[in-house]
Amino acid sequence: MTIKTILEAFNPRVKGHTLNTLLVFEKIGGFSPEPVFQTDLVLNLELSKSIISDQLKLLTELGYIVKETNPYNRREQLIKLRPSGLDLWNQIT
Repeated sequence: MTIKTILEAFNPRVKGHTLNTLLVFEKIGGFSPEPVFQTDLVLNLELSKSIISDQLKLLTELGYIVKETNPYNRREQLIKLRPSGLDLWNQIT
């Protein structure tokens, strides 16, 4: 499967998917079903906070992920796959 095919699997009607989208999604999916901290995405992917934030916003709007506030530290965001995100993850892995 090519990167283009994988990116198109996200949602062929929505433009704006990039390699960064795939990198963020891959990192979240790799932790599934456990949530991942948004700060860990920044550290592990070595992308800027704004790039990570933009990709998380896109993935949230597409319904693939959900962001929740960490109940133990309200300044942290926990990211996890929604059922549709898990279906996509299983499709491309």
